[in-house]
Amino acid sequence: MGRRSIPQELRDDIWQVIAALAEDRDPTAETEDEREREGMQPEILSLNSVRPCAIEAAIRFAAWSAAGDHASVADGSSPTLPENVRDVLDWHLDPERERTRTVHAVFGRHVNQLYSLDPEWTTERAPAIFPEDPSQAALRDIAWRAFIDANRFWPRSWELLEPQYRRAIKALADERLDKKDVSLVDPSDVLLGHLLSAYLNDLIELSDDSLLGMFSETAPLRLRRTFLEMIGTNLSGEHDVSERVQGKLQQLWEWRAEKVFAEGNVAELAGFDWWFGSGKMPHEWSVEQLLRVLEAGGGVTFDYVVTQRLPDLAATDLPSAVRITAGLVEHAYTPHMVLSAREPFRTVLAAALASGDNELVATARATISRLYADRHTEFNDLLDD
Repeated sequence: MGRRSIPQELRDDIWQVIAALAEDRDPTAETEDEREREGMQPEILSLNSVRPCAIEAAIRFAAWSAAGDHASVADGSSPTLPENVRDVLDWHLDPERERTRTVHAVFGRHVNQLYSLDPEWTTERAPAIFPEDPSQAALRDIAWRAFIDANRFWPRSWELLEPQYRRAIKALADERLDKKDVSLVDPSDVLLGHLLSAYLNDLIELSDDSLLGMFSETAPLRLRRTFLEMIGTNLSGEHDVSERVQGKLQQLWEWRAEKVFAEGNVAELAGFDWWFGSGKMPHEWSVEQLLRVLEAGGGVTFDYVVTQRLPDLAATDLPSAVRITAGLVEHAYTPHMVLSAREPFRTVLAAALASGDNELVATARATISRLYADRHTEFNDLLDD
């Protein structure tokens, strides 16, 4: 059975219910403060309190009304919110009337939808949704947090929200964000996905004064490293990657890597193992970049994504497989890596020794000697063949 929609002729009745609920006293500012002391953030409270749910219902009512209003679509006019919806939203955007951050979170969560429903109104109200006045910083911050938690990147709202992205990136200078126990679902990490999407949509350039340049100069090492690792994990999905995206990512990597190599703290680049492991980037370029990171002491974040590719690589490009194996053993050695990669390493080293290529044979022998020095004797039998 298809999804049923409420008949449009009930529009007035429905609005009367929403308008009445929008005046409900739940939550009060005091309730909001009490819930926050108990650990419930205002953006979460907004999902199960009467008045914020009514404000969200008003926005959804506007979308439902627009879907049934074929005239505005037919004449090509710019979409606008119904007047009754605008009146309610404007009333609750006034901090003198609406005291709760809980209700304000709804505006941040739905700013993209509001922009699609009425670009002019939303542009005019952006300073109220994200106020610059320091005395209203709590409202701005809750709106941004609700937005970044609930929305994927949307290119159409970039111009509207670019000042907020810039402010959020500046805020990444907070030293607390460099701690290892910060959650991977922290809004700062979600922001990285939006930053990447803006770049891939040609909205950010690779320059020192761009948002990417600001991020590179402002963000702590943990987030800079997470950003590059995140790109690699995204590449590792089952989706195809176009040549255009490949090219954009190559440019991004080379732009950042050159600065990092020059500065010397190459730990930021360790996440390239995911880029290589994905198999989505040009082969020769991936091999060379991985080896550059290893030889500079950058290491890897998750060696399995590299070592699992070695047997197939040995069959198609043995010299690269040998170089990578030697690089991992020499520059990124851990006992765990060798134990988990025992069979891939054996496959590559055995193929190198049997290749008849003097350089590959010498590299394989040197690698087995390094492994032996670290008490990994299980590869010695390869030298007896």
